[in-house]
Amino acid sequence: MLLAAGLTTMEVIEAGTRHSAYVCGQCGELGTLEPGMLAGVVVVDGDPLESLQAMRGNLRPLTYDFQATRFLAALRSSVPGSR
Repeated sequence: MLLAAGLTTMEVIEAGTRHSAYVCGQCGELGTLEPGMLAGVVVVDGDPLESLQAMRGNLRPLTYDFQATRFLAALRSSVPGSR
């Protein structure tokens, strides 16, 4: 529906994350993946910015919530050559 209304795929994703957190009064704690924020992350096959269909039926949620700071640090340490 949102795509049909003219939103981009990024705007649709933000509607379900950043903007939803704002509406719920939680924009200082939830809604974005950045240091200090709480996050629930899903991993998908494909690029949801190219097609939201990448998220349909392919969601594999991580089983716990965590602070993005710890996730980003672990991710960086797992990539060869990154700090």
